[in-house]
Amino acid sequence: MISLFAALALLHGAQESVPGSLIPNPGVPARPAEGRTDTLEARRVMSDFGLCTVRRNRRGVERFLRIDAASPGFGQEGARLASADCLHGGTLRFQPAIFRGALYGALYRVDFRSRAPVDIRDAPAIDYGETDLASASERRRSWVAWQMFADCVVRANEVGARNLVLSDIGSAGENAAFAALHPMFEACLTEGVVATFNHSILRGLVSEGLYRLSLAASVGR
Repeated sequence: MISLFAALALLHGAQESVPGSLIPNPGVPARPAEGRTDTLEARRVMSDFGLCTVRRNRRGVERFLRIDAASPGFGQEGARLASADCLHGGTLRFQPAIFRGALYGALYRVDFRSRAPVDIRDAPAIDYGETDLASASERRRSWVAWQMFADCVVRANEVGARNLVLSDIGSAGENAAFAALHPMFEACLTEGVVATFNHSILRGLVSEGLYRLSLAASVGR
């Protein structure tokens, strides 16, 4: 069985830091205050930072997202991608898994916001590597568990997932989307598992699931 408890430790893992430029850049997010990564301010800054990164280095983002998130060098690769050009200054501290989620959210907004919602009912199954876990590390097994959890949530309520990913951080729309997805969050957990998430992690997981399924369903259309 895949351990979802261990996965929480992975998602709440060590933070990376990115030094900011000493010269303010117009049109890029200000850095968040030190402290929790799930405050509204920190969540908004990370969302803006992800969007800025996608717009400035789309190819690098796509390359980074192909890296196994459970690999030892995942955090360092994220720090290398996170450009100081997307900061006003100072240092942005972030958890690599949350940065990954922000990038997927930004990709969805860039690629799918202005399009009619993609019907993911026809989306082929995504290979998360769940069939090759016999000798995998606990870290790898944990990450696969959360990817499959997000896949389940999005397939169960695509409209709610899209509303969440396109909503403004901390808005009434985001709160309503979280409420609409709450039954799916519970239903998609392994039976008997009780997990505590923060909004950054949940939004990031849903963003990845929605983007990957939408992309898969769009191929050939």
